[in-house]
Amino acid sequence: MKRHHNPAIQRLFADSLFLGALAAFTASAHAASLEVDFQATIASQEHPIGNPAGGEGRYYNVSVNAANPGTGAYRATIPGTNDPAPPFVRNYDGPVYAYKFTGGSNDNINGTDATGGNFGSIVFTSTDSTMNRFGQQQGRLWTSNDPGSDLQVSIADPVNGTTGSAGGKGGWRFLNDCTGTIDVSAIPGGAGSIHIYYGDYNATPTLSVVMRDTDGIEPDLTIAEAHLNGDAANNCEYYLAEIDFVTDGVYDEVEFVWTSGTGDGRFGAVVVTEAVADAVDPTLAPADIVDNRGGGPIDTDGNPVIYTVTYSEFMDPATIGADDFEVIATGTAGGTIESVVHYGKVTTVNFLPTEGTDGTIQLQVKAGAVLADLAGNELDPTTAIADDNIITVNPDTTPPTVASFDRPTPNGTIYGLPTITYTVTFSEPISTALDATNFTNGGTAAATIGTVTDISPGGLEPSVYTVELIPSGTGTLQLEVQGTIEDGAGNALVVPVTDAKVFTIDTGTEPARETVTLDAFTTSNSSANPHDLVFDASASDKLVV
Repeated sequence: MKRHHNPAIQRLFADSLFLGALAAFTASAHAASLEVDFQATIASQEHPIGNPAGGEGRYYNVSVNAANPGTGAYRATIPGTNDPAPPFVRNYDGPVYAYKFTGGSNDNINGTDATGGNFGSIVFTSTDSTMNRFGQQQGRLWTSNDPGSDLQVSIADPVNGTTGSAGGKGGWRFLNDCTGTIDVSAIPGGAGSIHIYYGDYNATPTLSVVMRDTDGIEPDLTIAEAHLNGDAANNCEYYLAEIDFVTDGVYDEVEFVWTSGTGDGRFGAVVVTEAVADAVDPTLAPADIVDNRGGGPIDTDGNPVIYTVTYSEFMDPATIGADDFEVIATGTAGGTIESVVHYGKVTTVNFLPTEGTDGTIQLQVKAGAVLADLAGNELDPTTAIADDNIITVNPDTTPPTVASFDRPTPNGTIYGLPTITYTVTFSEPISTALDATNFTNGGTAAATIGTVTDISPGGLEPSVYTVELIPSGTGTLQLEVQGTIEDGAGNALVVPVTDAKVFTIDTGTEPARETVTLDAFTTSNSSANPHDLVFDASASDKLVV
């Protein structure tokens, strides 16, 4: 499937959403996919014809010539007339497969709902409380790619007595929600786009999308939050979302659920377009090979370098494997490609550097490697495609340290025999799994080590443990780290490491604190020191502050 994207919008929406919303999908053996590719905000404006109080007149324009792929466009700005005019929000490729516009005789556009193509594949189920008379946000239909061939349907507005023209049907108002089920099993080539026109008034709508295999063999592909704008209540009212899909001949239907949340929603139309045959080769820029280590330099500390390789379009996972990649190394640096996983546009390459080595590493797609998109078009294999960043590798010779002991404060006497819980943080990730044998009491009191729990955040973050120190007699408590503790490069912690804080254990009962009652007191300045404030309380000694 190939689309001509607006580059700025593509960067803002398509890539980020694909990585975020689709990361939770379960990858199957099929190349089926579901993606929110685009979303536009279409602001309301007053009706351009006759009395402005007759309702808003922003238009939704789309080619509905099912035999003609082309340049139908969504328009975000109308100059106040019915004549097509720029700017256009985006173009799409592919002939219209089916369309269904809401409206009818209960609004100010006469006639029945506008439908075309294989419209029987689109089913709406809506919850509405009333129908507004005004043809707000009319759907304007183009019968060809020539805007001059618009359908010009007469509008009769019995409330305001005005007449104008706008192709298509008016959107509904005062809706609670609308669910649409679209049969995509017969889409030629098994790929296309669904364009959903929806909105809300003084609120932010929600939109979710699910693609299903009705046989129940493959798991649902779900985008729980297909509404991308994330804006608060506004005056825009209408949105236009494009959902791209690839069925791979396995998935059968796409369902969307739009909810207004206020009962004052707007809903207008759904247009389904087929995908145009993809004859364009995918591309990969060196800048689109990115590592998780900030470009280095790195220590060979036992942690992987994870590369994300992002292509210009969806790729066939069957054509991508570990043999297609290599890491060019200098000096003693080296390592192993541990895994290669592909989904959608992104290949993730997990490379584990050899510990204790020096030099540089650079990931590249091998010259001659055959990587293809879903239509079989191949990435240019003539020369290797190398990461534009070369990572410097340094051996890790620095031993870990104990960065901190966190425990109750302040220093002093502890009465009874309470369990004291320490949080011990190391300077880096350690490879040793710690237990009670790695800790002891460095003080004089009899004590045992209780539960030792690893609460480390993982990844490249320092290791963190909680340790229980349980006294059983009088003396002092002072947690001490002992034993063999190593980082990923095999550097050992210099032990013992003892906490600077010392607790004194008193197995008796904490003595009651004495109290002094002050009553009927006056204040005066001390004659000896005018800066002292003397409190003179009856039946008490004088207190000097």
